[in-house]
Amino acid sequence: MLTYRRETEQKVWEMLDLIKRERENTVAEFRELQRWLEEQEKLLLARMEETEKEIVARRDECLAKQVEELSSLDSLIEEMEEKHQQPSSKLLQDIGRILKKYQVKKPSENPVAFPLELKWRIWDYSDISVFLKGITKQFRDTLKGGLQLQKANVILDPETAHPGLAFSKDHKDVRAVVKDQCLPQNPKRFEIWRFILGCQGFSTGRHCWEITVGRYTKLPLTTDLKRIRVSLNCEGGQVTFSDAETAALLYTFSEAALAGETLLPSFFLNNYACLTLAP
Repeated sequence: MLTYRRETEQKVWEMLDLIKRERENTVAEFRELQRWLEEQEKLLLARMEETEKEIVARRDECLAKQVEELSSLDSLIEEMEEKHQQPSSKLLQDIGRILKKYQVKKPSENPVAFPLELKWRIWDYSDISVFLKGITKQFRDTLKGGLQLQKANVILDPETAHPGLAFSKDHKDVRAVVKDQCLPQNPKRFEIWRFILGCQGFSTGRHCWEITVGRYTKLPLTTDLKRIRVSLNCEGGQVTFSDAETAALLYTFSEAALAGETLLPSFFLNNYACLTLAP
């Protein structure tokens, strides 16, 4: 009784410690994501602020030119009014000089023109906003789907089955046969090794399925292996194989380049082997 109690307490302590570490990892990942997003936000806002300053500087430059031109025009009008008080003969003598002076100081044709590059930069910010809206929705959908482990209903694809494999009508059971069957030609079919694929492909999210296997295995296990659980983490780039009855880890493929790929469940059966997919 004391031994059982100690073993139970040890298992509980191990599970609680595991949850604690995973909680810390989860908090750290969210904090890192938050920090990175804030950094990207600051960089983008800084670019926008620089563009705003450039627009204001361009505006001030244009307004300064307009003020200068208006001041010059006012001076010209004032000078002409003064000349108007003079005798006609004197006014006619100065008219050429006055007109020439006006032509030199005539207003610019487009005092508020902005560089085309500046307009394209503003358009780029607008396009980035559309991109952020789309990528945010995609991220939310991916995160929402990935937080919930999906139990897949894997069905075998008969078009991919090697001729040395026989499967049930519901395409849930498959076994290796001694003599190859005569099957229709199909470019999807495996011809050399006894492979068969599942029908459904996965490209995003987390999925799992279970397989009932035969008696023999080459794995160095201390207990009989009856059911295997396959867990696929598309975004995490990880495939895990576990004992479905004990949750003991058998093997993990990690840091695989799975992003953007459509993955199909794959099964290989040696001589006299058989397996059954869980419903």
